[in-house]
Amino acid sequence: MAENSSNRMDVCKKLEELHGYLHIPGELLTPENGERKSFESFMLEPRVEKSLKRLNPWMDSESIAAAIKRIESPREDKNISLDALNESMYDIMVNHIISIESRDEAGRLVQRKVEFLDFEEPQKNEFIVSEGFKITIDGKTTEYDTMIFINGIPMIMFEKRKSSHNIVADEWIYKSDVYKRLFSELYSSRGISACSMLCIIMTRENAYVGTVTDRCVNFKRYCGLADTDEFFEPFKKAMLVNIIKNHIWYEYDLKSGNRRKRVCSFKHIKTVERLFDNAAYSKNTLAQSFYGTDNGIIATHTLLRMTNSSIFRKWRICVLTKRSDIKKRVERSIPLSKENIRLIRKFGEFVRTSMDATDEHTCIVISDGMDVDVEIAVKSYAEDISGVDNVVFIFDSLDEFADKAKQLKQYFKKGVFMAVSDMPKELLDEELRSIFEEDACSYDAASALEDDAIVKTLVRDSRDYRALPIEDKIQKIFNHYMNVIYPQEFKACVLCEDEQAARKYFRTLRRIISETPGCDITVKELSSTMSELEKANLLKDFREPLKIDKTGILVTDQVVPGYIEQPYLAIVYCDKVLSETKDILRAVAMGSSGYSYKEFFMFFDISSEASSSWILNAVRKYGDFAVPYEAVYREIKDVQEEINTILEGTGIDEADRIIKLMESETKRADFEKAYRSYAALVEQIAGEEDSPEYEKYLKELSSLRAQIKAAFSPQGSLDMDFLGRSTRRLLSEYATSSQLYEIMTPISIYDSNFERKMSMLGNASRAYSMENALRAAIELNIGKDMELHDKLLRKLEMILVDTHDNWIKRVQQLEGFLKEDFEDEMMRARKLGVPVQALQVLDIISHWLDCSQEEQLDVAVDINTGISMLVEKNFVPKWAIQEELIGTIKDGIRKLIAVRHGNRFKKESVAILANQLFEFTVRNYSTLENIVEVKEISIEEFIKRDKK
Repeated sequence: MAENSSNRMDVCKKLEELHGYLHIPGELLTPENGERKSFESFMLEPRVEKSLKRLNPWMDSESIAAAIKRIESPREDKNISLDALNESMYDIMVNHIISIESRDEAGRLVQRKVEFLDFEEPQKNEFIVSEGFKITIDGKTTEYDTMIFINGIPMIMFEKRKSSHNIVADEWIYKSDVYKRLFSELYSSRGISACSMLCIIMTRENAYVGTVTDRCVNFKRYCGLADTDEFFEPFKKAMLVNIIKNHIWYEYDLKSGNRRKRVCSFKHIKTVERLFDNAAYSKNTLAQSFYGTDNGIIATHTLLRMTNSSIFRKWRICVLTKRSDIKKRVERSIPLSKENIRLIRKFGEFVRTSMDATDEHTCIVISDGMDVDVEIAVKSYAEDISGVDNVVFIFDSLDEFADKAKQLKQYFKKGVFMAVSDMPKELLDEELRSIFEEDACSYDAASALEDDAIVKTLVRDSRDYRALPIEDKIQKIFNHYMNVIYPQEFKACVLCEDEQAARKYFRTLRRIISETPGCDITVKELSSTMSELEKANLLKDFREPLKIDKTGILVTDQVVPGYIEQPYLAIVYCDKVLSETKDILRAVAMGSSGYSYKEFFMFFDISSEASSSWILNAVRKYGDFAVPYEAVYREIKDVQEEINTILEGTGIDEADRIIKLMESETKRADFEKAYRSYAALVEQIAGEEDSPEYEKYLKELSSLRAQIKAAFSPQGSLDMDFLGRSTRRLLSEYATSSQLYEIMTPISIYDSNFERKMSMLGNASRAYSMENALRAAIELNIGKDMELHDKLLRKLEMILVDTHDNWIKRVQQLEGFLKEDFEDEMMRARKLGVPVQALQVLDIISHWLDCSQEEQLDVAVDINTGISMLVEKNFVPKWAIQEELIGTIKDGIRKLIAVRHGNRFKKESVAILANQLFEFTVRNYSTLENIVEVKEISIEEFIKRDKK
């Protein structure tokens, strides 16, 4: 964990200087200094007690101790998952779910809610920032990088990139390195992981924000580290407490099946704060948020910010949204438990309530606009409502409610209008623009791209489609979708000239799909004659992944509105001549909403006047989110040149020369970075007619990359996590057919197929691979015999000196070394037909057993298999340093012995035996490497499990 302390302490010093935090180094937050009870404590109990007394004057020392016990005790229950524990702690801190019985002023026993944070006056909370805070559990000490304590409770964690074995100048790898270290620290203490509200990852250049339930890919960039003002702005005391209170929520994650903690993007939070502040001063405000960046989040959190503030007490708030998911979420999120809030179901009732000055409630209505008939619901009360000044209208997509906004403004002359628009303000009509006096923060395309909120749009055209008869054109579109888009598990939209053309497309595609064997997708039509509700429901279903909603192709004659993001839409086939800038912009950005495996969105102009240059010119002024499709091929050529330079002109088939070049760690880093860039570009053209040439080169690069991995990191597995779906499938098929997966997975001299793996390598890579595999095997002897370890290591070094650059001679001598010094153990395992790990288990259990050697071996094999399956079932990277999983594995080993072989071992020996076997498990199965030997798996399965 060591790092240059001056670099690490920058965050602490800045928070102290800029925002008045109390900076206390971790070495001072000790029991000896009276800061906590013991080194196992994750919170600063004396400071928690002091804060509880200030926030809850009615509490005595006994009730304070009971409240602290409530936040300490859940972490001791290993049956509660860390995700559930974190959500429970959030409810305790934010929603005040802990109640303690006490006597009121009249002496009656009542239940009172306990407040841990002061949300009304954030500055009165105590903010401490500390670096190097340490916790010791079961003799293991974990040091935390930088941590923010609020009222003595650890809530924010920062993790910076420290020294790493991986020097690849690639942002994703940097981010992944820091993420892994952060989570090894988080999970070393259930208390820390339970209390963690936000996690900040800092690489060399960027800062990312996420939560305890997020995977690395879900950590979103929020600023560059060069912009210190932007980096530290969210940590202003009032802002940080506001984020915890109003901008964190939990939702069901369809992919994992678990509850997931989410945090609003900091740019959206800034927009919400601007809207909130302006509403307090009755200023009508318009916020622009680019297509695909979830405008509904801004509208939702603006409402929640208002309902959680005393400023808007007794106000009337109307939210207009066409998104049913946002409507439901708002209704679930509004704190109806508060006596002062009332949810109204009908807009007409809302209008009548807005005129009732005697109603003490904050009244809220969430409407999709269909029941907002202004002429009927409002006109008859025109005189009464014209002077009402405590009413707010919030529109999550202004363009969809343009007419409603104009009508409401005519009657509610003193009302406050807050709107979010994915349409640039200049493209709105003058009457609509005149409603809004102020502009809030603009989340433009450049910022959205930088934050990975959207993907770039590839714009292309094709004159080949123009001349085709309509039936042939539709067939060609279908073929392109099935070859290029469908393998990526994404969807398509066909934009037609008019309703008649859309009907023709729909019927033809439906027939083609029915006649195509094994085709499991459907096609649907979004017709202009459909009701608003029907359209909304269809679009809501279409935004689901293909495995849930089988609508692969949507046919329509209208540009799909931007109020529903389409994360699984990857292409628009545009057979419609677009002339309005508004329609062009929306069509080109229709599927730009980002998603984990989505590399791009394509706008394919196949209309009678197809022109990608004209389309690009029309949208260029709104950001560089759209690029010509041809640019991808230019980038591919550039990366090929870069790879050629890295290899110094060496042919890609000259493996020995390349492996010699790759002795330099910097060279390997440069090659890895270029490989990743090339793979990402091939993902964008995979399946196209001209893609085989580039796919072939990617396979050759992948084979070379596997040889480099086998040579210099044989004990590791080849990282495939960054690949898109098409390139992942392409390379999985190639690895299987060519048996390349043999060297993509970990290599050990104890592998039963070790010789076969070596035969797949060139002379240089084989020499390096054998050398490094032997080093790993020698390391296993440290715990057995240090003298033997030193002897084997010296012998290996002598071979390397004697065979300098003579790969054939080195391989021969290493084979001799292997046979002479390791053959006995290997041959014994191979002759018995068991993994070497089973022999290690046999050494552990043999003196506890009173049975034949054959029976002892059977028991050892069974226990080894059971342990490998136990680890495989619960595996996550670095499980051996995560408290929860360590407990799970230990319990599993005890049950394995007791249930399956309890009759063979004395009861008092089980605990000792289980501890010895756990140590064996950590040595052999802390990664997936040796599990591969116990259970043969395909490369697809290996990649999938490694990703998890």
